[in-house]
Formats: sequence, structure tokens, C-alpha cells
Amino acid sequence: MMRVNGSLRPLRDLVLTAADTIDVAMGLANLAGVEIALRDEVEFAFGIPDLGRFRATIYRQRGSFAVMVHRV
Repeated sequence: MMRVNGSLRPLRDLVLTAADTIDVAMGLANLAGVEIALRDEVEFAFGIPDLGRFRATIYRQRGSFAVMVHRV
């Protein structure tokens, strides 16, 4: 799901597996230079040129990783 202007919207044809979510989490953490392997939750900020600044939270929920990212 993705929240846009306060409303939750489904990601149409995109279904992330647990492995996909870990790949996304690791990619974001690497982008920001953050180590997440042994933590249950980590928050960090990162920027992408010509796109903006973002805040991310990567956490474990019911034994799986979850990722939350928002633009600031």
C-alpha cells in the first residue's frame, strides 16, 4: 500500500515478496550508509539528486522486514 495525500492506495500489479522487501531495505540502508543487520528498527534520512530528501524507517514486524519512506 502507498499513502498519497492521506489516502491509502494499493500498488496495482506490484507484489513484494519478503526477499524483495529485504532487498529494498538493504538498498535504502546502503544508500544512506546505515547498517541494519542486527537492529529491530532503524530510522535515517537520505537524499536523491533532483528528486529530494527522504526519511526512512526499516523495522521488523511479525518476523519480517517492513519499510516506510516519506519525502520531506
